[in-house]
Amino acid sequence: MQASSVPGKFSIPWGNSAGTGYIRPIPVASQIGVSNGAASLTDGFPPNAFVAVAAGGAPPWGQDFNGILRQITQWNQWQQAGAPIVYDAAFQTSIGGYPMGAVVQIGAGGPAFMSTVDNNAAVPASGAAGWMPLPTFGGNVTTVSGTGALTAQSAGLVLVNASSGNINITMPAVSGVNGLPLPFCFVRTDNSANSVTLIAASGDTFWPIQASSFSVSPLTSYQVKGDGSHAWWSVGGTNFAAINGSASQAFNVAPGTQPQNAVQLSQLKGATNGIGGSATYGGMGGPGVFLSKTYTFLAPSNGWVCATAYVNFGGASSPAQPGSVTNLAMITGSASGTSQSSDATQWPMTNTSALKVVAGETVTISTSATCATSPSSGWNSIGAGSSYLFVPTN
Repeated sequence: MQASSVPGKFSIPWGNSAGTGYIRPIPVASQIGVSNGAASLTDGFPPNAFVAVAAGGAPPWGQDFNGILRQITQWNQWQQAGAPIVYDAAFQTSIGGYPMGAVVQIGAGGPAFMSTVDNNAAVPASGAAGWMPLPTFGGNVTTVSGTGALTAQSAGLVLVNASSGNINITMPAVSGVNGLPLPFCFVRTDNSANSVTLIAASGDTFWPIQASSFSVSPLTSYQVKGDGSHAWWSVGGTNFAAINGSASQAFNVAPGTQPQNAVQLSQLKGATNGIGGSATYGGMGGPGVFLSKTYTFLAPSNGWVCATAYVNFGGASSPAQPGSVTNLAMITGSASGTSQSSDATQWPMTNTSALKVVAGETVTISTSATCATSPSSGWNSIGAGSSYLFVPTN
């Protein structure tokens, strides 16, 4: 058979304009003993319709010919139009369940499911035994340039242009289509400073950030898939900044807490700001604080923090050393306690302390060098400095 051999379609069903006296619906129940010679779905035309009238038979009814042909061609027309088969619980029961491979739709415009077993008496739904959801959602392309709401039928590619102003996009309910997962891919096509915010329906959240809203950055994509219950799960995203010649960046990265996690720039800044430390050099003058430096950061992973403070004097060789000099290097972790090293004896003084810390805790390093009494006038200069280093571990 060839594709060009397709027969003509029924633009109208058989007997479309037949009057009531010339057509009638065909009943399911047998009409034997009810209406002589009348047809039914149970018997078709009854036996006496095949017996000559002279021998006591009854002729078939013309209305029945028109009735059955109309019913048949109405379904022919429905199928030719590509219309769906909607789930029918009563019909399902009457036939003993849908067969394997049957495709039915949950309501007009609802999701479609295919039966994976014979005699399927279960109600089709996401996760229901014997039913597999078909990808009836996710193939649309929607363009958004202003605040509004999306529906389940919008599932698919969403192109967002916020060059004219801030945009708020309200998502459909995750559970709005009988538990069927809904996929959305948002692509922000502009590079403006305006905001694009996705807002979840009441009770829904974006995961894994566990928030009711999500911001889509310029020149990025964001892909989510609903779990059919209450969550929009992030399944990927891309930054398109490199297309315009900019360096590529990752957006919306959660703070890293495990060795295998990505980390935010702010975490790295905290862990590296003290490398090299701080140093001073100047005249002695009188007593006072020659070094006072504090560093604070959030530990990006488990690891060790090492801190060093030093102080030295110069200018002459014979006068006595300055009195009451104290040098301190102290590390405090919000979860791991305190480690410190201090000295108030001979200079030059160098003090080092170390503390094992855990991911996510706040770490504070305090370093200082002080002189409580005036040194000899011959000692006319001082050098002091501090540094720290974070070393990650598993």
